[in-house]
Amino acid sequence: DARILTRYLNDELGGKKLGVLQAGDELGSDYLRGVEETIDNKDRLVSVQQIDASPENLKTRVTAVKDAGAEVVLLALPPELAEVSRPVVLYFGVVREYKGVDVLLDAMRHVPEAELWVVGRPLDVSMERLRRLAPAGRVRFVDRYVSDAELPAFFRRADVLALPHRKVDMSGVLFAGLAFGKAMVMSDVGGFRELVEDEGAGRLVPPGDPEALGAALAELVEDPEQRGELERRAAA
Repeated sequence: DARILTRYLNDELGGKKLGVLQAGDELGSDYLRGVEETIDNKDRLVSVQQIDASPENLKTRVTAVKDAGAEVVLLALPPELAEVSRPVVLYFGVVREYKGVDVLLDAMRHVPEAELWVVGRPLDVSMERLRRLAPAGRVRFVDRYVSDAELPAFFRRADVLALPHRKVDMSGVLFAGLAFGKAMVMSDVGGFRELVEDEGAGRLVPPGDPEALGAALAELVEDPEQRGELERRAAA
């Protein structure tokens, strides 16, 4: 998450190059903690400090010193998600027909050990239909706009990132998955195929095939060694 946070701050500060922040968990709470770290030619600092320790409203404020006080607030997971203990498969981004969320919901019937989080606002799709497709008790929908401040908490908690697209050129969510070093299962389409062929950073499945998608997700959920290898390749 250091890389994606750095990118976010770069955008906020007009493209100025920033250094890498230290990130980690403390006492099981999902927040970034860090130390002041010298960056560039040692004339700017980035600091991270906890500003609200209440479990229901945990926030971390990131301040770029000497850069017009620019700051980013990162939010923790909602309490009902923070309490989840079993493995999590994450779908993140706008929910649209071509992104194959219906295929992913069907695939989750083959992944009994995990639950699915579908995080993102719907666009031209029926959420009622998707909820009917969801395996009972194993899918949570966060069907709203999710801010950049919330993004790190979702990605850090996910065990596997799913990109079940029917078609795609390239995806910003894919780059977020790489930045957070996540094991990913994605459809064998477009830029996804190129990434896996070139870098090995993910597992490919045929688009629109819930059995193949479910089998790949289940294998990674149940095998930490395979999952860890994909995480290392994504983070490289």
